[in-house]
Amino acid sequence: MYERIRPDEINALPLIAFEGEIALIETKEDGDNAVKEILKGDSILGFDTESKPVFKKGIIQRLALIQLSNGNKTWLFRVLKCGIPDTLAQLLSDESILKIGLAITDDGKKIHHDFGITTKGLLDISTLSNECGYIENGLRNLTARVLGYRISKAQQTSNWEAEELSEAQQIYAATDAWLGRELYQTLLNEKLAGDYSEV
Repeated sequence: MYERIRPDEINALPLIAFEGEIALIETKEDGDNAVKEILKGDSILGFDTESKPVFKKGIIQRLALIQLSNGNKTWLFRVLKCGIPDTLAQLLSDESILKIGLAITDDGKKIHHDFGITTKGLLDISTLSNECGYIENGLRNLTARVLGYRISKAQQTSNWEAEELSEAQQIYAATDAWLGRELYQTLLNEKLAGDYSEV
């Protein structure tokens, strides 16, 4: 079992963010075209969602963003603007397409609550990280422990319902989805190699 990484150790690590192409999807037509492009590639996708933060109890915001990443490109679906096109709904409900992230069951529940779509093919990274002996929780801690980088969470509580998403918001959202895929691949390789040595 690995020791838990300390906050000062995380802060000493180099910063990482998604550097690939980011596609902002705000219309149904763009959504259909994005799904066609996604389906031409890998069936393993990083996955995440964002909603406007709530600072009062009892208030629940609708889902604002769904992020999907194939490692080289990340698509940000602004579902408050374009809804969930039928093509995207089919992708989300396709068991053969892996959608990977952290606390991903909650994302699936949110999509079902807001849009009535059942998301299948979900894989929570924490299941794999636990099997590899990591005790960290959360994307920031796991990214530090597994990949050796720190990530910025400065945009986490920003307004995801804004008329226009800032470049910083887009990079943050893309990074979260991309890291789901990166962590999965790294952990899977570690598991297959049987590298559970003490550190």
